[in-house]
Amino acid sequence: PATSPTTLATLWTARTLHPPDLRTALRCAAHTPHPTTVILTHHHLTHDQPLTLGAHLRLLTTHTPGDPPPNHHHRDHDHGLGGTDERYHHHLPPHPTATVLADTIHALLTPAPHDQPHDQAHRSGTRRV
Repeated sequence: PATSPTTLATLWTARTLHPPDLRTALRCAAHTPHPTTVILTHHHLTHDQPLTLGAHLRLLTTHTPGDPPPNHHHRDHDHGLGGTDERYHHHLPPHPTATVLADTIHALLTPAPHDQPHDQAHRSGTRRV
C-alpha cells in the first residue's frame, strides 16, 4: 500500500498502468521448446483477459495482502476461464507455506493423465484415463 509519497513514487516507477499484453507474451512462449506455459499473475487478470487453459497453458494466480481472495463459489466461466478444469488453474495466498507452494508447483508442471500420449501410457504399463 502507498503510505507515503516515497512509496507512491516507488509504485509509479516500478509498475505500469497498462494492462499486460498477454497475446504477445503467449505468442512468444509458443516459439520456445517448452511444451507447457504457466502464467503467473494476480487473480483479477482473468476478469480482464479471458484465457482458455488446458494441457499446454496453465495459470497460477494470487492476491495481495488485504485484497480478498477470489470467490471460488462462482464457476470458472464467470471469471474469464471458459469453464476450464481446475487442474489447470491454481491459486496461492500471499504467504503460502512451503508445502502448499511445492504442491502447487508440482500440480502445475505435472501433465494430467489424459494429457500423456496414448503410446507413452501404454509403454509404461499404466492405462491412463
